[in-house]
Amino acid sequence: MDIVELKSPHKVLSQDPIHPHIGKTFRVTKGRKSFACMIENHYAVISCVSFTKGISRTMDEIAQHHDDPDTAMFWTVYKTKEAKELKNLPTMVGAKALILTFGYLKAHYQQLKTFATLSPVPTLAKKFSSIPTDIMVLNDWLSMRKDPVARFHLLNGAKLHRICLDADRSNLRQKQSYGTMVNYTY
Repeated sequence: MDIVELKSPHKVLSQDPIHPHIGKTFRVTKGRKSFACMIENHYAVISCVSFTKGISRTMDEIAQHHDDPDTAMFWTVYKTKEAKELKNLPTMVGAKALILTFGYLKAHYQQLKTFATLSPVPTLAKKFSSIPTDIMVLNDWLSMRKDPVARFHLLNGAKLHRICLDADRSNLRQKQSYGTMVNYTY
């Protein structure tokens, strides 16, 4: 498994099931980069990262350009269609790719001090008919790893940093989580 930086809007960037409405060019311009975990010469896992000043609370902040970034904000990590065709796909390939990408960034972008995510909560609307008034209810539910994205990050060593209300106004995120997203730190 090797990490490579995608320097142009590659076709695998249009396979994102987490943010399908965000175009390929956005992912590789103005302080944003995309990385591929290569397995057997195939793009297996894609990580899209925005270089920011501090931990971003919203997708709008992910879109902002920063001249002196100190944080790598992972805003999507997904397996490609090609990965599903690999015979020897390692178990927990997404987690392994994420950890390898952290190492790549630490080696190539020494100014980065913080590694965090702005992650969706895809099952929130299935569990709650609206956002709980007491945010600790949501915090406790996420900490119990009931949501698959929370489970992925917490099992891989992340800490739940902050629940971000109104973080994403896209139709998909409104339907899944009322626009709520979560910052996890590594």
